[in-house]
Amino acid sequence: MVGAVEIAGVRGVIQAPEQVVARLAKSDRVHFITRAPHARLFPRCSVVVHHGGAGTTHSAMLAGRPSIVVPHVADQFFWGDRLRIRGIGSKPLPRKRLTAAALASRLRSTIDDAKMRGNAEEAGVAIRAETGPARAAELIEAAIVAHLSAK
Repeated sequence: MVGAVEIAGVRGVIQAPEQVVARLAKSDRVHFITRAPHARLFPRCSVVVHHGGAGTTHSAMLAGRPSIVVPHVADQFFWGDRLRIRGIGSKPLPRKRLTAAALASRLRSTIDDAKMRGNAEEAGVAIRAETGPARAAELIEAAIVAHLSAK
């Protein structure tokens, strides 16, 4: 990841466990952290590179930032494909194919893609406007009322 940031000529924040951060090559372009609240960090990023888990995917979308998904297992491949299909993420880069050059290429193309940035910003606005828990409660209450009325 450090190599990708260097090749792409961008700055990056890399989150990893402390024992991993201690072994990584230092770079003037990279800031290493062990933990960060996504809600505060992601809105300050140009692009979010992540594994594609549902929670992190939601956080990147909520921030209105395009994603580069590096899926490892399970649903991460699904979420990476969904982001690509919706035009708010690059083609996923499976971990087994991850190289500095491949990630650098995705970084540059994603950062330079104005349409993808716009799509991600629009998705973020839409998600922030959702009232999911309140709407879910309304639907559940309506279903209970309908069920009780049918008896």
